[in-house]
This record gives sequence, structure tokens and C-alpha cells, in this order.
Amino acid sequence: MNNKEYLKREVEAINRKSEYIKEGRQIEKQKIIEEIENLPNPYPLDIFPKLKDWQLREINNWLLRTKGFEFPLDRLSAELMRRARENVKQELLNSLGEKE
Repeated sequence: MNNKEYLKREVEAINRKSEYIKEGRQIEKQKIIEEIENLPNPYPLDIFPKLKDWQLREINNWLLRTKGFEFPLDRLSAELMRRARENVKQELLNSLGEKE
């Protein structure tokens, strides 16, 4: 076997391994997508109905005028979303076996 044939076989072997890695990554990606889609909703609408726009406005007005709070609803919403984001991250890590 000459040098060219050897290099050609090595390149082909590397390409096959690369394809296996790509397939594995695709399978892992699909598993992660399925885990995300199957996360249970801790706030089902039949138990926790959506707030109406006027209710959100009232809450915002109350927060702005109540001593000790005096901040807009979006500040509260941002904090709640940060916490929800952290919970989702933790759930994903737990489902992948990467507990913190």
C-alpha cells in the first residue's frame, strides 16, 4: 500500500466517524427537544386561568401606588420570568442527568 492509498483510507475512516458523531448529535438534539416538549405545565389553565388585560392594569396601578412597592408590573414580571427561566434550566439539566 502506498502513501496515497493509506491517506485515502484514513480520510474515509475519519469521514465515517464524523458521520457517526453527527448522527449521535442529532439523536441527542431530538431527545432534548422531546424533553422540553414533555415538560409538565405546573400552571394549567383550568386551575390558574389567564389574567385579563384590565386585571393586569389594576395590579400595575396598585403596585405603583402602594407604599413599600412603588414599582411597575414589568419589574415584577421580569423577576418571575428570571425565576421561571432558572427552573426550566434546572429541569433540563436534571432530565439530562446533569444535576447541579
